[in-house]
Amino acid sequence: ALPRTAPHCNTLQHTVADTEKICLAEMKQLKNKFKSQGISINDVFAALMTMTLRAYYQEIGDPISSGTIRLAFAINSRSVSKAESHGNQVITSQFTCDFDYKDPVELLYKIKHQTDKLKSAMYGDVIRLKITKFFLPFVPKTSALDMILDYNGVSTGIFSNVPGPQRPVKLMGQTVEDLSFYALAPIGLYFGIITYNGRVSAGIVTSSETLKDPSKLARHWGRCWKDLQKAVDIAESQGRLLSPPPPPVPWPPGA
Repeated sequence: ALPRTAPHCNTLQHTVADTEKICLAEMKQLKNKFKSQGISINDVFAALMTMTLRAYYQEIGDPISSGTIRLAFAINSRSVSKAESHGNQVITSQFTCDFDYKDPVELLYKIKHQTDKLKSAMYGDVIRLKITKFFLPFVPKTSALDMILDYNGVSTGIFSNVPGPQRPVKLMGQTVEDLSFYALAPIGLYFGIITYNGRVSAGIVTSSETLKDPSKLARHWGRCWKDLQKAVDIAESQGRLLSPPPPPVPWPPGA
């Protein structure tokens, strides 16, 4: 289930599951404890997602629970000057879920280091998008589709983080009680984090080839949030909350 690399699925049969909802204000309160270290709310989201995935792998006894997997994510690179134009200029990048951590506080700092590197490397992703758009018209459509799917297949799955309205909204006069985000593309795993009306949750989609019952993954979300809160409280009481570990040594050296 949820293999380390998942070439594009041969089926469009997917199953969805939603996690329980967490108070956004509580997550911001936890994030603010690391304010001097620059940890963002998105870092907290990524840590919780990583913990959820590791807990699932540990439950099924998969050795990858002490290793790493990669998740692709999309970024809209459309400039502010073109905000009135339609459509997004999407680039994709890779996020590494590193399951080799001693406690969730260490994980938060690992993610902060990784997101800082991702931000600085985004220019390369933009260049790759421009090159792809230039050559794509010269490639047969069927081959282009296979190339795109195979490129995304080097990742275990895809994740997104969508900020929704933080007040109740109405549709045709009816209050929208809940929002979920799903992607039913030919991928093995989609992990869609969304905030709406002061709550944070995730919509999880898996194909029948990877995990037939995504609720087995989703049920760890709330438990891991409690573990994260507990770990932060313990680190704070021990005076080590704002003592980040040294950044990981790149391999090969100089990378």
